[in-house]
Amino acid sequence: MTTARQNVKKENGTTPADPFDFGAGHAVPNKATDPGLTYDITSLDYFAFLCGVGKSSFVQSASGYTCAQFEAANYDTDPSQLNLPSIAIAELTAAQTLTRVVTDVSGAASVYTATVQAPAGVDVQVLTTEGGNTMAVAAGATVGYGIKFTPKANAVIGKWAFGAITWSDGVHTVRSPIAIKVESPKLIVAPEVVKGLVKAKAGRVAFDVQMNFSGVTSAEVSGVSAPFGSSGVVSQDADGAFTFNEAGLGFHAFLVPAGTSVARFSLYDGLSDVAGADLDLHVYRCIAYSCTSVGTSLNTGGNEVVTVLNPQPAANDAAGDFYLAFVHGYDLKGQAKANYTMPVWVVDAQETTTKLSASTRAIAGRPNIVAVMTNNLTASAFPYLGVVSFKDANGVKQASTLVEVTAN
Repeated sequence: MTTARQNVKKENGTTPADPFDFGAGHAVPNKATDPGLTYDITSLDYFAFLCGVGKSSFVQSASGYTCAQFEAANYDTDPSQLNLPSIAIAELTAAQTLTRVVTDVSGAASVYTATVQAPAGVDVQVLTTEGGNTMAVAAGATVGYGIKFTPKANAVIGKWAFGAITWSDGVHTVRSPIAIKVESPKLIVAPEVVKGLVKAKAGRVAFDVQMNFSGVTSAEVSGVSAPFGSSGVVSQDADGAFTFNEAGLGFHAFLVPAGTSVARFSLYDGLSDVAGADLDLHVYRCIAYSCTSVGTSLNTGGNEVVTVLNPQPAANDAAGDFYLAFVHGYDLKGQAKANYTMPVWVVDAQETTTKLSASTRAIAGRPNIVAVMTNNLTASAFPYLGVVSFKDANGVKQASTLVEVTAN
């Protein structure tokens, strides 16, 4: 990949191809036998990458570890940080530094110098231990370097721009393609999830929201809402493999109206009558009886959750528009069937038990303190869910935060 050539044309035979056509370029086998440097990746690095693109259930099922455990072990889950010999950032809104690690496979110590072809509208700075664009690599050694990308004022917003960084020691040429898309800075930056413990009678959950503009702002809350229960029976799957609408599944249909801020479907070990049963959860959105997966949860055991923020509506059962949740009996511990109850949240309006306190003034560079206040909740082990949305001066939603409140 790092030794490929780029003199490739698009399908019409005349227009120069770009990295989205050829990746790193056309392979040159003779050069590939002596690349000089390689970019090594382990399966654990790929699992961390999958955590960063929202595949947490698959990661836990395939690796045996949760995404939280990968993060605790200092694996970087930012997809752009995967140690590939290509570099891409899909949303560059401010200066961002990526790191790469290379290993010498030539068997000889070398000093490499970087040549940068910067994408249009982006400033590129190479960061090495030696400083400047120079990197010393001992025979068989592994060395890291950084690349700092900063959007310029003349960058074209929302359009991919291409470039490359090429390391050379005079013998080897090690090239990595670069693809960057500059986006407008986020006017409001809010945490994705906030969790809080409150007294059932009255409580308050507060958090900061960063304002990157000055002017008028507004916020609104949907929820916080308690779950409702949907009970079912699931059979042991003989082959252990899930198939859509197969016999023996637990089957649940729900209407999710327009304006719903969050829908959550869940299973809990304690809500099954078979201790230790391994149940899995598959959720679909159906329109005119044509169904598309919106989430799965395949954890070991019976604790599963699929959360859909700002779900597309499906609320006409007569027309075949609804959400389906299938419960799959992966391992019922020797039992033929298991009874269970599925807690479900469909949050589409502000509850009378909830109030929101948020400033209507935004000052660039300063955070606003937002507080969700609750009263007369029912103490429960299951959280109340809500979503706080934040808008700019034009009333355009810029960010939202999922709020989980547990009342005791």
